Amino acid sequence: MIYLKYLHFIFPAVIVAVVLSIIIRNYKNSRLEKEILSNPVYVESTITEIVPDTPSKLGLVNIELDYEFNAWNGATYRNKHARTVIKTMDLCNYKVGAKVPVVYLKTDPSCNIPNVKLEMTQ
Repeated sequence: MIYLKYLHFIFPAVIVAVVLSIIIRNYKNSRLEKEILSNPVYVESTITEIVPDTPSKLGLVNIELDYEFNAWNGATYRNKHARTVIKTMDLCNYKVGAKVPVVYLKTDPSCNIPNVKLEMTQ
């Protein structure tokens, strides 16, 4: 029972640690995206697996994609569990075997992201 009096210190520390980890992860992801877009190669990839989440009231849905593509050097790269957001109305276009645009870093094709954001602005 003595540890309960320290709970008001421990609980905020846990919350601060979670918030800091989210901030650091988002910073790393945005830095990677900027690096990829500084020297990009745009290709079409094939969806090997898709898992949609529950749609929101705003007409958007998070999806988890597994996809593969051939890089300019001829090697095949696979990315598993890539998360992206699409319009709910476009969900029927994302099936196994469908094409999805991908952008990767020319010097390192293993650094790649789905390029669905450009489709959402159209």
